[in-house]
Amino acid sequence: MSGEIHISKADLHPHLESRMNQRGVPFEEIKQVMAEGGEAAESKPGTLGKVLVFPYGAEWEGRYYHTRKRKSRSIIKILKGTVVSC
Repeated sequence: MSGEIHISKADLHPHLESRMNQRGVPFEEIKQVMAEGGEAAESKPGTLGKVLVFPYGAEWEGRYYHTRKRKSRSIIKILKGTVVSC
């Protein structure tokens, strides 16, 4: 499946929201990845994965990174064109 996917906060599973908070991932970035990202080849069967590289220019856990890749692989399941879970 390709194309733009629109999600809302209501689509997010509580576990996913918890992991996003732990990793400092804002919901707006997840929306952007789903709308603009390329398909992630390593997605599991039955899931849609997308990837998008963002500029970063900061240190994280002692290392400096110019960019960071946001993956939203395996977080979205689609049933007959409708998001059923993220």
